[in-house]
Parts: sequence; structure tokens; C-alpha cells
Amino acid sequence: MEVPVMDVISALKQGDIARAAVLSFECIQCSLCASRCLGDLPQYHIFQLARRIYGSKLVPRAEHLAEAAKAVARHRERLEQLMRMDEEELAKTYQEREIEPEMAEEDWVPSDTSSL
Repeated sequence: MEVPVMDVISALKQGDIARAAVLSFECIQCSLCASRCLGDLPQYHIFQLARRIYGSKLVPRAEHLAEAAKAVARHRERLEQLMRMDEEELAKTYQEREIEPEMAEEDWVPSDTSSL
């Protein structure tokens, strides 16, 4: 995989977890590096830990995630409402829904997005 094992270990010794995570990204945990290591280090596990720390603690959170989580919650609430409906009420709701026009633009959304 051509992972620069010594460079990753060097970055970790220097406390540069972000650099180590980037350098070890291609590691597929085949353990060949550990089998050849004179220091008996399981480098592939060390690389995985560096990437996990980097991903969970160092990388800034994407700004859109909070809004996406709210959208999922709204969908869950709507699904729960639908599941509580009896068959007749569910059929009525289905028949009264706004249907996407046949020749709608790619960015079409229903006029009432409160239930989305």
C-alpha cells in the first residue's frame, strides 16, 4: 500500500495526529508492517487509533450535520404520525397528497414542506 510507516510513527512521536492520520489513510491493516517491525509494534492498530482520534476529535464538524439531524427527526415524527393512523385516514392522507408534476424541474419540492 506504500504507507510511509516510519513517517507516520514520526508524526505520532511529534504529537501530530492529523498528519499521521493523513499519511496512514491508505493502510488496509494487512499487518505486514507489524510482522517486519523489530520493535514489535502493531503499527496498523496505531494508525487506526490515529485516524479515529483525528476523525472524532480533531476534524471540525460539518455545519450541515445539525440541520440534517433535525430533518431526520422531522421525518421520524411524521412517520410516527402516519403509523398511528387507521387505514381509512391513511388512505385519505395518501390521496390528498401533492403529487410531483410529470415535467417538474429537478429542484421541485411540495408547496407544503412542513411534513417533510
